[in-house]
Amino acid sequence: MDESTARFLVSDEGGRLLDEVAALSGDAPVRVLTLRKRGLAPEIAAGAVDVVEARRRARPRFPDASRLFFTGEALAQATSPVLAAYHASRLAPFGRVADLGCGVGIDALALAEAGAQVAAIDRDPARLVFARANAAGRGVEDRITFREGDVTTLDWEADALFWDPSRRVEGGRRVSAHADRYEPPLSFLDAARGRVRGGCVKLSPALPDDVLSALGGCVEFLSEQRECKEAALWFGEATGGGNPARSAVLLPERIVLPASEDFPAVAPPGRFVHDPDPAIHRAGALGGLAVRMDAALLDAGDAYLTSDGPGAPRLVSSYRVLDVLPYRPRVLRDRLRERGIGRLVVKKRHFPKEPDAVARELGLSGAGSESTLILVRTGAGHLAVLCEPA
Repeated sequence: MDESTARFLVSDEGGRLLDEVAALSGDAPVRVLTLRKRGLAPEIAAGAVDVVEARRRARPRFPDASRLFFTGEALAQATSPVLAAYHASRLAPFGRVADLGCGVGIDALALAEAGAQVAAIDRDPARLVFARANAAGRGVEDRITFREGDVTTLDWEADALFWDPSRRVEGGRRVSAHADRYEPPLSFLDAARGRVRGGCVKLSPALPDDVLSALGGCVEFLSEQRECKEAALWFGEATGGGNPARSAVLLPERIVLPASEDFPAVAPPGRFVHDPDPAIHRAGALGGLAVRMDAALLDAGDAYLTSDGPGAPRLVSSYRVLDVLPYRPRVLRDRLRERGIGRLVVKKRHFPKEPDAVARELGLSGAGSESTLILVRTGAGHLAVLCEPA
């Protein structure tokens, strides 16, 4: 989207157009065609539909989505309100915070709402137009200064920074697991950290451990609704002093589980099997979790835990064990029929086949009751744990 289109869409006339588009029926291409038949310019028609569709997708995360401005791409890159509030709670006490690569301003809004004075910088003029409109809609425009430019060359001053580097796109998807595909490159942090007392860098949790360790500071793997959404790298005074070098933080509860060098024991299935929050697994915090729950691993090469007692609801998803047998499709198929089970929710990490392929292989009828099948890698193959949510 270009800057002139963005400026039109945040105007009063643009607002009326967005209301009209929201009332139209049909998918996005049909809506664009309808607007083009009315004589609207292609960029205005496409831009209006893009904003309306982005608002629709944003509703589950943003209570005020109907008055915020996104593009579809900007929404995909935007921090969730829960994570933005967490960043802001740690950074706002510094006073002046630079939001480098602010996009449509979600983190800048959270920082301003938490009391910080924010310098929000981005090189995309259209996104800055939307960010200003979002700040005005939230009533915090007097706490944010927006600037267009390259954060690596632009002169800026702050006591702390929040940096969300962009990831290069390949085939329509952002490539996050490769350090050399971040823009600006992660080496920019060396220069940036010398200008502030502390800060936070929003990174992909898929980055290799050696890359994260080389950046220094403390890494928190942030989870929301059982999804490991980011690796937040804190440095300088923002580390909080005694915080662990690596941990999982479960939001919004802010439950912290530090990484542990203790490796959990391995045991056969007990009365319950537990699937840990992905951030706990990614942070290397399974050892501490196992101790906390008096649990063991089902296998050293997998992350499923087992115990004779139920687990902690926010830390794990727990399942009551009904049956355990090696994964042999014919034997398992017969066992399912004996139990009257015709539908399965398949959970797996290292099993080579996708859940739909497993269902076809087992010849499920779809009739009867539903159960959960957890497939666990073992030294001798795979273990099939038939269970139900606890």
